[in-house]
Amino acid sequence: MGWEVTTGFTIATVGPIPESGHVPLTIAPHLGGQTIAMPMEPLSSESLAAWRGYSLEMSGWLAPDPEHPRDPVWRLFEDDGTPLHPLELHRIRVRAAGSDLYAELIALPIEGRSIRTGIFGWNESRPRRIPPPDEIEKAVHGLELLGLGRELGRELEAARHAGGMPGFYDDTNEHLFFDRLVNGVHEVVGGGDRVSLSSLKTRMRLDRRTIKRYVGEFRYDLTALEAEALRCTHGLSPCTVHVRRRSDFKKKRP
Repeated sequence: MGWEVTTGFTIATVGPIPESGHVPLTIAPHLGGQTIAMPMEPLSSESLAAWRGYSLEMSGWLAPDPEHPRDPVWRLFEDDGTPLHPLELHRIRVRAAGSDLYAELIALPIEGRSIRTGIFGWNESRPRRIPPPDEIEKAVHGLELLGLGRELGRELEAARHAGGMPGFYDDTNEHLFFDRLVNGVHEVVGGGDRVSLSSLKTRMRLDRRTIKRYVGEFRYDLTALEAEALRCTHGLSPCTVHVRRRSDFKKKRP
């Protein structure tokens, strides 16, 4: 078995990286033996092109010296682009889609642990089996990809600064954003707060810039959504948000 993480944070892709589109990510703090995964902003598959067909799992802790973190590093940012406390990655795992095997890199010196790479997962399948040659070949290639591991944090940071937050919602999946927005508005109102980009950020678990972008692109009227949520939250009338059309909650074109 590979080395298991019990402290710090784990950032992981949701499934293997596709040929195109966007890559959903989660971040999971390890707290008291419990791991709670929370969604992060997706990244363009182009920024992770070398890893297509593989899932990534990167674990680390807050850098003891945030001004001089040791590579590889994952940097998180505030809405305005201000860097937060960086994470020093100490373990990176790469797994091919549908495979029991995964390649693992221990990237930073840890007391009692040496920097090393390896392939693990031989005994994870039930019933146990000998992985076929193509699966072993993919795991070996994953091990080769881990040679890129030390550059991963910088590559992603550069991609984020160059392209900003990736586009995700369009005409075909606008309804997904609308549902997320409606639920966020109701949570804000139910908590006794006013609806704003800042209050929606926590409830929707999206970057403030992303919320502002799609509220603007789809012309949603936050005042109208807040008024509807106030009426149904306080029992003044049944909630009709999902009965009425999305267009009923959009601003009129000038």
